[in-house]
Amino acid sequence: MKNILFVFLFFVITVNVAISQWTSDSTQNTTIYSGSGDQVLTKVALTSDGGCFISWFDNRGSGYTVRLQRLNAQGIKQFAADGLVVSSNAQSSSLVDYDMIADDSNNAVITFTDVRDGNPIKPYAYKISSTGQFLWGANGITLWSDGVTNQPNPKVAQTSDGSYAFIWVYSSSPRRAQMQKLSRTGDKLWGASGIFISLQGSENVDWPKLVASDAGGIITMYSGYTGSFISPQNYRIYTQKFNSSGVSVWNPTAPDTVYSLGRITGFYNPNIGSDFNNGAVFTWYDDRASTNTGNPYVQRVNSAGVKQFPANGSSGITTGTFLRNQPFSVFVPSTSETYLFWRENNANQSQSGLYAQKFNSAGVRQWSDDGRVFLPLSTEVVTYIWAGARDTNIVCVYTQQTGGATYVTRALKTGPSGVVHWRISVASNPSSKTQMNTQIFRSSTGMVVTGWGDDRAGSSDIFAQNINLNGTLGNPTNINPLNNIIPDKFNLKQNYPNPFNPETKINFSIPAKTFVTLKIYSMTGQEVAELISSDMDAGEYSLNFSGLKLSSGSYVYRLTAGEFTDSKIMTLIK
Repeated sequence: MKNILFVFLFFVITVNVAISQWTSDSTQNTTIYSGSGDQVLTKVALTSDGGCFISWFDNRGSGYTVRLQRLNAQGIKQFAADGLVVSSNAQSSSLVDYDMIADDSNNAVITFTDVRDGNPIKPYAYKISSTGQFLWGANGITLWSDGVTNQPNPKVAQTSDGSYAFIWVYSSSPRRAQMQKLSRTGDKLWGASGIFISLQGSENVDWPKLVASDAGGIITMYSGYTGSFISPQNYRIYTQKFNSSGVSVWNPTAPDTVYSLGRITGFYNPNIGSDFNNGAVFTWYDDRASTNTGNPYVQRVNSAGVKQFPANGSSGITTGTFLRNQPFSVFVPSTSETYLFWRENNANQSQSGLYAQKFNSAGVRQWSDDGRVFLPLSTEVVTYIWAGARDTNIVCVYTQQTGGATYVTRALKTGPSGVVHWRISVASNPSSKTQMNTQIFRSSTGMVVTGWGDDRAGSSDIFAQNINLNGTLGNPTNINPLNNIIPDKFNLKQNYPNPFNPETKINFSIPAKTFVTLKIYSMTGQEVAELISSDMDAGEYSLNFSGLKLSSGSYVYRLTAGEFTDSKIMTLIK
């Protein structure tokens, strides 16, 4: 799996922006590292202050090292220009997947494998602060307990009690999964050997993942099958909840079955995501009709282990017999709706497009049995898909192969109606050839950040790009604090100059931290721009607004901050 590049996206907030390093040019993007050797397997982890961590495997020397960069809310590097060396321990020549999160104290928690203790590969965990301190020691924590078994693909989640749960493949015969839980200080909480997950008889465990649940517990997902990996038999997707002590909760004697109809290739990697209410959402595709095609499916299980959708999941589309793959879903807590995106292919898979479906809380399709077409079939093949939600705003980022080995990343925003509000290019350098493997994470703030590797400069280098919720790149709204004064009341002032062409300033005051939206409407009530949609600290702010893309006329701008709402009229004259 060497040189497979992973793109990770997160919603992050940038409010007090004075100097931004995020570029607004999709042909340039923000360079994280550019130099000799290949840089691969990029991960991005959101921090609560609006910044992020970006990690990658770095091959500028004689072998791969693991490196880390910290960006603040403005996209400015906080570590050395070429990144912090997390580990220079010996790596296998064939890399496997790894994982990284940012915890509730804005530390990076990274888990990966290497061969520092000899072959085969085994998992380790590191915790690094925002200032670059190694909180679990220079060589991290050894997760494994058996040094003679291959143990790839570790995953991590922070639990609600502040600890960290890990899960990875334990390649015994039959294959199992192994778990461990670490305290904040790196103590092993589930014994020296952790916990093993096994299935019945010769059934193999594969693709284990996890999300946090309530009371320090976790929800796990893993596939199970007999036969070979290439041609598996009796394929199933399982789930089990474990409490903070590692005791199984939902079914003590056997895992619950999410999917049991047996028609999936062993190469397929199903997904699990949080429903942000201590439950989980599962996404996969299968060929249950035995037509050698496949449809995308989704299932939601609540924190009590009760399936919210029909048994074996709800399909995004029921018409036709084409191959539908690369599915990914996102759950919206405020409406209890689930959005499912997938790649639609024609009969001979020479063309592909981007389709989606919306489900209500019971898993009933809302966009007809055909789904919604967001990108018609074309020869620009959709390769990878990501989706995330902020309130009822749904952002989908996808990569297309535009010709030969050239890849371009694009993004769109939609919502409950299925209307496309905007569509933009995110990374469009024509020499970029290796932008791929978009995967999903979701937060509740207002900007997307994506990181990847591509070879526009010859060897594979690391780049990143932010995407604002209003469909722009770079500095999102030019919001600046006016002073250090905490106002005693909410206030929205008249813009100035007014009339304007094409730029004007909007000043407002917030006496306490609250969730703020600032939107622009036409005189008929149609929303034409969303300038702010995020939590903001108390203060007095000035926002620069450009009406370059609007027609001449009068517009209403409306500020909503907690229970406070006020609107004023501004006039654009071109």
